[in-house]
Amino acid sequence: AINQSDSKLFTMAKTKELYKVVRDKIADLHKAGMYKTIAKQLGEKVTTVGAIIQEWKKHKITVSFPRSGAPCKISPRGVSMIMRTVRNQPGTTWEDLVNDLKAAVTI
Repeated sequence: AINQSDSKLFTMAKTKELYKVVRDKIADLHKAGMYKTIAKQLGEKVTTVGAIIQEWKKHKITVSFPRSGAPCKISPRGVSMIMRTVRNQPGTTWEDLVNDLKAAVTI
């Protein structure tokens, strides 16, 4: 469950998404109430509640689908490796970074 000190929203890129717990609660409350009532109870916008319920009706899940787009070319491990190398050795050339990545096979 979410603590009261935690926010109901978390930021991902430029959009804000509701926690899965809140989305599940909206789906549960929908069985007994209307959009406006649910929105008032949870302090969300009616359009947000409506969008979550429509998605739940269509797919029967409350989690967000992954975004479309090309896959990352460098793994998160590779990115942290680059950041660590540059932080520790500011004079590192890009050729050195590429060679390190190839050696670690994180591309």
